[in-house]
Amino acid sequence: MLGKSAWPALAALADQIAMPEARCFLIVFGAADQEPSAWDGSITATGAQVLSLEGWRFGGRDTAGEIGYTSLKPFLTKRVLVEQAPLTQRLTTSEEEQDHPGMAQSGDDVWLSFVEFVHGDRSLATGAFKTAPENFDFLARPVGGDQVFLMHYSKSKRVWPAPVAVTAARQDVMRTAAAVDGSGRVWVFWSANPDGNFDLSARSCSKGAFSGLLRLTSEPGPDLNPVATTDVKGRVWVTWQGFRNGNLEILVAAQDGDGLTPESTVSISPASDWDPAHAGGRQPELQGPPRHRLRPAEPPVGGLRSFRGQVGEGFRRV
Repeated sequence: MLGKSAWPALAALADQIAMPEARCFLIVFGAADQEPSAWDGSITATGAQVLSLEGWRFGGRDTAGEIGYTSLKPFLTKRVLVEQAPLTQRLTTSEEEQDHPGMAQSGDDVWLSFVEFVHGDRSLATGAFKTAPENFDFLARPVGGDQVFLMHYSKSKRVWPAPVAVTAARQDVMRTAAAVDGSGRVWVFWSANPDGNFDLSARSCSKGAFSGLLRLTSEPGPDLNPVATTDVKGRVWVTWQGFRNGNLEILVAAQDGDGLTPESTVSISPASDWDPAHAGGRQPELQGPPRHRLRPAEPPVGGLRSFRGQVGEGFRRV
């Protein structure tokens, strides 16, 4: 297993996070007030326990069964409104930045990929100066860079174990995506800039063991913004934005055993295509609306497109 970060002692990730079996409620005070009012007080629960109070998030009331999602229930002559809200849990607590999450679910398993950015070795930080320095060269310190991590959640056990490193540290990463194939193997995709160009890479993980690194693209133009899904046959697909023949196109590849097929072009517009999103249907096909950046004087384009194809055979519009 790779290290957790460039400086793990200074950017520690939680070892394990338990998800409470609870309900969450949004309570809005002063909904009908015409003047500022004091709402000082406390909260208790009958037949339950208040687990946390986080800003506007409150949990636990004996009337929870009567309150649903997206429907505000009034109390105290409509001066207080209560709505059931999704239960949220903070999964990362380090001093560093976590970005670009990707999530996939299969059976009892939920998988979450993300990028962690480390600013630098915080032990090199300098406090107040007692005397004026001659120069500020000593303040220079290398940026820690990016690293891709993977987390797993068991719905039955309600626990998030510690994140596992998918890549080495000190990289330049743009977005992640995750999908689970029919055998239960999770695939993680990301775009990285190891040598001056962003290319797509992937690793799969089965029973805690990672595959080797799969380099999916090698074109001179950048390959960015991967998204992934699984079709009805349990085959993983990855779609992304890549620069080909002087234009940004939407590209797709499908799982072929332990690897992926060669890329195929999905977009058909002469304009640049951006930011793909896709979903698998009941048939072995892929659907998604590529976004287009229009050139001057071009009519609007876009809409939902559906493509169907077998592994290695390319795609046709249907």
